[in-house]
Amino acid sequence: MNYSNTSSDKIEQIAEEFPSRLLVMLYDDMLDNLDVIEGAIEADDIEMRYSASVRVSEVLYELCIALDLRNGGTIAANLASLYKHGIQQMTDINFSNDPAIAAALRNVLGPLRDSWADLDERIQADVNEAESMILDPAFANALAQHQAQSLAPVAG
Repeated sequence: MNYSNTSSDKIEQIAEEFPSRLLVMLYDDMLDNLDVIEGAIEADDIEMRYSASVRVSEVLYELCIALDLRNGGTIAANLASLYKHGIQQMTDINFSNDPAIAAALRNVLGPLRDSWADLDERIQADVNEAESMILDPAFANALAQHQAQSLAPVAG
C-alpha cells in the first residue's frame, strides 16, 4: 500500500489498528522520494528534487514530533536525532544538489524500515493467531467454560 495514494480515512484506520504498518508506509514513502531526488538530480530537475526533499522532510518532521521523548528513553532520543539530521540533509541536498546525501540517508532509513516491517509482520501474525483462536468453536467453548467456572459462586 502506497502512503501517497492512500485516503486520509484509510490512513487513520491503519494508524489505529496497526501503527507499525503506518510507519512502514511512511518509511517507504521517504525511500521512494529519496529515489526521486537522485533521479531528479541526474535529470537536473530542480523542482522535482525540491518537492521530493520537502516530502521527506515533512515525514521526518512528523515522525520526530510523534516520538514520546519523556517515556521513550534512549531509543526515542536517538530516533529524534536521526530524524532531525535527516531534515538537515534535505536542506543540504537543495543547496548542494548532491545525490550522495540521498544515498547516505537511504542507507540509514532502509534498515529501519525493514525492522519496522518485520515487527509489523510479527504483530499481524500474532493478531491473526489470536483471532483464529477466538473464532475456533472449541476454543470459544473452553474459554466460556473457564469463565463460567471462575465466576461461579463459591459455596461456603
